Amino acid sequence: VQPSRYFPCVHHKKLSWDKQPGEIIDGFMPVIDDEYPQLLAALNAALASDGKRFVVFELGAWYGPWAMRAAAAFKQLHSDGDLLLLGVDPDILRVRQMKAHWEHNGVRSDQYRAIQAFVGSETSRRQGVEVLSLSDLFRASDYPVVDYLDIDVQSSELDLLSGGGAREILRQRVRRVQVGTHSSSLHLQVRRLLEEEGFKIDQDYPYNPQTSWCDRFVRSSTQTKQECLFSSSFGPMYVRDGLLSAVNSNQEVWPAGSMPQSVI
Repeated sequence: VQPSRYFPCVHHKKLSWDKQPGEIIDGFMPVIDDEYPQLLAALNAALASDGKRFVVFELGAWYGPWAMRAAAAFKQLHSDGDLLLLGVDPDILRVRQMKAHWEHNGVRSDQYRAIQAFVGSETSRRQGVEVLSLSDLFRASDYPVVDYLDIDVQSSELDLLSGGGAREILRQRVRRVQVGTHSSSLHLQVRRLLEEEGFKIDQDYPYNPQTSWCDRFVRSSTQTKQECLFSSSFGPMYVRDGLLSAVNSNQEVWPAGSMPQSVI
């Protein structure tokens, strides 16, 4: 699924239930939405790599699309570079999808870890599934620095980033982070936390409290309502969850002490 194709795919599947093989189904063009800046962050992470190794963590991973997109960009740039993907999701079916997705796209089994778990400020259990902290996940990685950390953990983002030594890990071991935020308050608090730890915000799309109402129009061929669109530097954009993308300005996490600028 490429950026912004999710809703058209849902629409197509719904219509196809009542169609015969070979019958044409009317579709609609993908809406310009928050998956475009997410892809931008993944590409910037790959471009900033020194080419020797590329480490991506995707938390709340579903089938691991953002880790795979970042990895694919890195491999196009550095075909001989080392790769490590780590994905976490509490749903075992999604974890299996993640493994199949990555392997289908050429990621070897020794280049990834797909973990069934929730994430939070400290190790525990929830709904019979383990809860892992950021410290736990970094211990599962063979590399000291993560090039790209993608977080979409359904309102647990602040809990994950503020406890269990997470702030120190962010400051010392993460080069670029992208966080999906799930309320206006969480958005502001996560932004403040990132800035306090030395991150420079380069993309900031606020949480949309009308998502459920707006999705009714985006899920069909109906024209997207103007009140659902955010005025971005790229033009009108449909934003669901909030989105924060930031690069670490602490020089010690970058090769040769050189922090790159976003180049897209």
